[in-house]
Amino acid sequence: GKTECHRCQRGKYQENTNSSFCSSCPTGMTTWMLGADWAGECRCQEGWYWINGTFNCSICPMGMSCPGDHARPLQDAGFWVEPTIRSVDIWGTGHWQELWGGPFSVFQCRDAL
Repeated sequence: GKTECHRCQRGKYQENTNSSFCSSCPTGMTTWMLGADWAGECRCQEGWYWINGTFNCSICPMGMSCPGDHARPLQDAGFWVEPTIRSVDIWGTGHWQELWGGPFSVFQCRDAL
């Protein structure tokens, strides 16, 4: 018999035509619309941030605000943030690039000693 086609829900995608199975985006990721048709439409959820050079999101650390998508985390008032700088082989091509991003060292500021 025939299977009726439905668009995948938010947070899921379907890369294979003629399939009724939707795959879930990785942890911390979602799609912004119904009917996503490839994993590249998965983006970080609000409260998570994109880890440069990867296809992963990480949970937003305390002292930072993370709007989601591919946006960088924002430092909250009253906190000092030091990003980690690392060299990454971009997509396994042998081309190395320095990227800054998580994990972050986050420190809460004090008014006085």
